[in-house]
Amino acid sequence: VGPVDKYVYRLAVWGKPLSGWGNGAIQFRLFSPGVNELRQSNPVTADGWQYYTLEDTVQLYENDTLVVRLGAGSSNDLQLDGAVLYDEVSLQRHK
Repeated sequence: VGPVDKYVYRLAVWGKPLSGWGNGAIQFRLFSPGVNELRQSNPVTADGWQYYTLEDTVQLYENDTLVVRLGAGSSNDLQLDGAVLYDEVSLQRHK
């Protein structure tokens, strides 16, 4: 199967870990049949509200899914061992 399209995706979000509850992360993941690939990850660790961004160029094929994860946790699997507030989430796609 050939490429469907290639885009630049940009995620922007405000995040704030809750005091005493650990940190979190924002992530781009690519799900394809039989594949769960972590493309980009940015930890959410600042005290107080902080602006976070991710940008990635992704060539998507038929049956691919780009997943945005806003999580609370300290590992790549975003286990629930933290607490984070998120606000003003924006996802933009550019050719």
